[in-house]
Amino acid sequence: MTMNGYKALGTSTSPSSDHFKSLHLKAAPLSSSSPLRSQYLYKTNFLRSQYHQDHRHRHQRSVEDWRITMAEASGTSSTGGSSKGKEDQLHVKELGLTQIDGHPEDHPFVADVVFVHGLQGHPQRTWQSKSNPESSIRARKGLRLFSRKGTEAIAHDDPKPFWPADILPQDHKDVRILTFGYDSKVTKAFMAPTSKNGIFQHGNSFLRAVSRARVRCRQRPIVFVAHSLGGLVVKQALIEAQKQIHDPDLLDINDSTHAIIFFGTPHRGSDLASWGLLLSTVAKAAQFDTNKAVLRDLDPMSGSSKLEEMRLDFDNILQDSQRLSELHVYSFQEEEGMTGTKLFGGKVVPNESSSLDSRKYGNDTIHANHMNMCRFSTKDDDGYEKFSAILAKYISQIKTKQYEAKNARNDDILTSLNFAERRAREYQLQNLDTKQETFSWIWSSSSFVEWLSSQDGVYWISGKPGSGKSTLVEHLVHHDRTKLELQKQNHMSWIRLHFFSIFVVGKGINNSFEGLLRSLLYQLFKAMPQLNTLDPDDSKYDSFSSWPERKLRDALRTSLGKAKEGVCIFVDGLDEYEGSLLELIQFLKTLATSDNSQDTSIKVCLSSRPEPIPSQFLQHLPNLSMSDHNASGIQSYCLSTLEELEPKVLEGLNIFQLSHTIAGRAEGVFLWARFALEEIIQGHSSGETPKEMLVRLDSTPHDLEEIYDRIFHRMDAPAKEECMIMLRLVCFAKRQLAWQELLVATDIALNKDVVDSERIRGDTDSAVASKVYKTFTQRLRAKAVGLLELVKQQQNEFGPDEALLHRN
Repeated sequence: MTMNGYKALGTSTSPSSDHFKSLHLKAAPLSSSSPLRSQYLYKTNFLRSQYHQDHRHRHQRSVEDWRITMAEASGTSSTGGSSKGKEDQLHVKELGLTQIDGHPEDHPFVADVVFVHGLQGHPQRTWQSKSNPESSIRARKGLRLFSRKGTEAIAHDDPKPFWPADILPQDHKDVRILTFGYDSKVTKAFMAPTSKNGIFQHGNSFLRAVSRARVRCRQRPIVFVAHSLGGLVVKQALIEAQKQIHDPDLLDINDSTHAIIFFGTPHRGSDLASWGLLLSTVAKAAQFDTNKAVLRDLDPMSGSSKLEEMRLDFDNILQDSQRLSELHVYSFQEEEGMTGTKLFGGKVVPNESSSLDSRKYGNDTIHANHMNMCRFSTKDDDGYEKFSAILAKYISQIKTKQYEAKNARNDDILTSLNFAERRAREYQLQNLDTKQETFSWIWSSSSFVEWLSSQDGVYWISGKPGSGKSTLVEHLVHHDRTKLELQKQNHMSWIRLHFFSIFVVGKGINNSFEGLLRSLLYQLFKAMPQLNTLDPDDSKYDSFSSWPERKLRDALRTSLGKAKEGVCIFVDGLDEYEGSLLELIQFLKTLATSDNSQDTSIKVCLSSRPEPIPSQFLQHLPNLSMSDHNASGIQSYCLSTLEELEPKVLEGLNIFQLSHTIAGRAEGVFLWARFALEEIIQGHSSGETPKEMLVRLDSTPHDLEEIYDRIFHRMDAPAKEECMIMLRLVCFAKRQLAWQELLVATDIALNKDVVDSERIRGDTDSAVASKVYKTFTQRLRAKAVGLLELVKQQQNEFGPDEALLHRN
């Protein structure tokens, strides 16, 4: 190539002979036969040749860059293919980090894989094959600019395969791949200066570059892949990171490093480095600038102890028991020596230097010399297969660890959301052992079934006190028919969430807004952990007030919005809520509001007494009133209860007629029917005739409070006193009491001998506890006349709790 040729292309670095002329003039006094002159001319011609060769390479790259630029401007590639545009073309920076996987920053990466080149290396060419085999992607598809469309993507404009960008992303689609460049040149021609940085400075710079690239992904696992000197740069970066106890961003690099894969890294010195010191002396005489710092750090023979210090510091990292996770290391070693000169006759990095001392860390060989051991043309290359298998092993370990950590995090959050009383009302309702046929009408003669398969979001169940609203809701929550009817809407899967308010004197978590939110979130995250949007750092986990209410509310809305399954929420006992009932209703209604009216995937079923606020805001929505449907259910309940009695008790009674009569007078209130049945049974056991029992039924008050008052006044004075003590203890306790606690507290109040509570602590399996429990159950039934009942509660170490039968 002529000088005019360079000038015609507009090259700003055209070669000049001025420098050579100055050298010639300085040599003029020497005679033509002088040995010094011959040596000088030989060296000058050699340098001139090297200089022209360097310019030819630069010119070729300039031509190719110009051709690519023109192709982009015209919308075609240099081979006639379509261009994706300049913004899609990958340009590997010579200094710093370049992402080369082709994915956007918000891609769900599981790890970062960072490539670091070695001595005289380059962030792209170190890993780039020198050949372009016919079987490669580029040979089949031709030159293509960088694309994000899978296996056809070519990540650069060089025709030789750059496997970290061309091949690796196809096999590992969920890792972010970066390559790091730094000035590791031992020699540079003529007056071009080399970096004066040694290993320490390069490692420090590398550490901070990686930290800057991880601002949005702290704690993401890292796998470093290093060739030759690059391995020492990685080591030095980790050694420095471990010291940064006051800088969490830098310390994160050490904590997040899962593995390092070394290619020919000289852990204990290199023969080539010693040769490099000799080379640097010759180069310096010819006006080369040489980076002695790097070479002397590599060669113990030069008097440097830095390599040994680094080895010891790195060993400390490997053996650090305080490290968050084990650091995995794998070393690849060169099989072939360098050729072309006897100085390179042996391996650049011998086996004893390119592997760690311990057998704990794996190693393998690659059939190539030091420079080519990390250059692969296709995924079928033996070296690539070895590397990819090791990387896949580490990525699998990372995914397993992340899965376990996520499960542990979810468990922590579930624990923080849960509370002992969460299922108290549910256990109480299940304890009633309600017959399935009691609510058979809900599936045949109500609008509820129609609502389940409709586009309507909210449904309201109303009823008088004791009408069985809570029992019905509990039945609907667990019945298989509910799920089947929901699936008719849009054939999606559905989950059911529920919250049962429970009456307590004063405000408690089970009738609060926070209790509602925590209960619903607990069930939602239990069923679909992937929806968990809470951060454990936002809660202290120590009490039900530790989660900010706003955080819970936002989490519920966000999680429901992300749900890919339908969610049907049942909320019972709105009238038990301690707070703004209007705000609660409005919040629950917004949960059921769908952005797409044709595909409502969140449904809410509410139940309450027909009080003013619920009636005003819910009566225009799909609804049912218990009083309109309960007659048949109450009749079935009465009939099944009477049929369970001994035949002699039923002698002379028309139980069908009696059940019909009770159902008619109950006016939809199950609790009234229960008390009426007890009156009938008590009269029959006293020897009353059927006519007298009907009279007793007629005298039963219609109002539940009057019934309670009547029961109480029938009791004798000692029974009244004990009943009052029990009721006060239950109503005014700060939490639900276990049966042992109520027993001991009642006996203390009555000045009775107190049973040793330690003897009955725990469940009722022991002989002593079983006997005491049976006796107390009978005593509770007699003294509290049905106003208190025991409720099984799994979270309480003492066993079953007692609870009020009903708010009334």
